[in-house]
Amino acid sequence: MLAHAPLPSALRRGCDMAAALEHEGYLVLGGPDELLLQIDDLWRAGEAFFALPEEHKLRNTLAEYDGYHDIGKEYSERPERPDLAESFWARLIHAGATPRFVDAEARRTHKAALEVCRGLEALLTPITEALARHYAERWSPSLAFACDRASHLQFNRYQPQRHGRDLLTDAHEDGLYLTLLFADAPGLEVLTPGGRWRPVQPRRGELIAMPGEIFSLLCGYRVQPLVHRVRRHPEVPRRLAMMYFANPNPAADFPPWIANATNAGVDIIARAALNPTRYGLPPLPGVAIG
Repeated sequence: MLAHAPLPSALRRGCDMAAALEHEGYLVLGGPDELLLQIDDLWRAGEAFFALPEEHKLRNTLAEYDGYHDIGKEYSERPERPDLAESFWARLIHAGATPRFVDAEARRTHKAALEVCRGLEALLTPITEALARHYAERWSPSLAFACDRASHLQFNRYQPQRHGRDLLTDAHEDGLYLTLLFADAPGLEVLTPGGRWRPVQPRRGELIAMPGEIFSLLCGYRVQPLVHRVRRHPEVPRRLAMMYFANPNPAADFPPWIANATNAGVDIIARAALNPTRYGLPPLPGVAIG
């Protein structure tokens, strides 16, 4: 048997992550201690914000969409079945907007969310490079794109005991590059490549990375978009969940990692910018959509 030289660490890591994505449909990632502390701060700030009276929460939404959004703003399949979670948004491109929030609890939540965004970007950058090096037919540094200008963090509060629907969020895929998720209570279910629904609950220190359509277009559909949903657990009084919806920056200009019939003629950046409108949300800023 021939001996094989060890793969460079980034490429080896890319192989391992790609294998998990192709066979399991998602990744389980470990977060550094600093990121875990940032997430703890977000949880404390977010809980204090969501405890405010409704009229206070409603006055803490910015025109840029950062801040509070009540149930009814977003849906997964159709507008008459909104996702049953209220949420708070933050984007790094609006890092200077924190002082504009009315209430101190909103300012603290926005600041804490931005710190988590920075921590998640630091985690995401080497993951993107490792996956791009693995899949790329011809490697170029431009393939390891950044996401800090086109991504947002959404912090959700579900109150399952207030609703009678079996699903708090209907089945969907996020239509983006990767979603990095942590939740503190059960509910998330993913549709595996084998066609079975599987409950997934990250432990403390873990993040779930879920690929969307943009990831699939990049890798020529070697990885399918992960369809997922949130099931109601009536014994759970409240469920907090953090999602970082990551997309390539608007100015990125690169070919797909693998070019084939699935992505021929597709403007991946424009597709990423438009996809939020599927769910009742505005398109991503900074991209001209023809």
